[in-house]
Amino acid sequence: MKKTSNRLHSLFAALAALILAAALAVPAFAVEGGFADLYYRMFDDAEVLTEDEDNELEDALEELSLRQSFDVTIATIESMESVGADSMEQFADDLYDYCQYGYGPDMDGVLLLARFENTTFGILKTALLVGVRYLFCTLLMAAIYGIMGYVIVFVFTPAFLLGMGLCAMLCSFLMLRILYLIGGDPDAVHEEYDHDKN
Repeated sequence: MKKTSNRLHSLFAALAALILAAALAVPAFAVEGGFADLYYRMFDDAEVLTEDEDNELEDALEELSLRQSFDVTIATIESMESVGADSMEQFADDLYDYCQYGYGPDMDGVLLLARFENTTFGILKTALLVGVRYLFCTLLMAAIYGIMGYVIVFVFTPAFLLGMGLCAMLCSFLMLRILYLIGGDPDAVHEEYDHDKN
């Protein structure tokens, strides 16, 4: 279920990014009684989706909007500074109006705006939540360092030379397991890097 959730998150992010990109790249022309003619419903300014994900999400939004007679659009941005806006609401309103999103004379529709920005607070909050979610592994890692600290201080001080490296190695196995559990694939980064190198 986590992989499906992660994939949906990626797909959703891609859809949002595509709408925003299309909105800024292609002018929209309002059609009386219907949708605007020329714009994309998915704008991926943050570039969180692949081209295939972007196209798939764009098609899904198009089908949903036509079926419901209600414009459904998605945009992704990296940060508020990257788009020069003071607030998410202000940027979403401006984008919706500029691109003339909406259906019919009342311009019925919805714009989902997602911001992909890593702040220090956000990183710390995520680390805390992951630590609490996988509390057993967190406590096990603390115990590994605690036992090694005890051995270094009270039993065999030279263990410091290799002991901390051993602790780091053992904890890295636990961290790798946690990354897999939350849906990450650490090997994917290396595969991407190898692909770019060739």
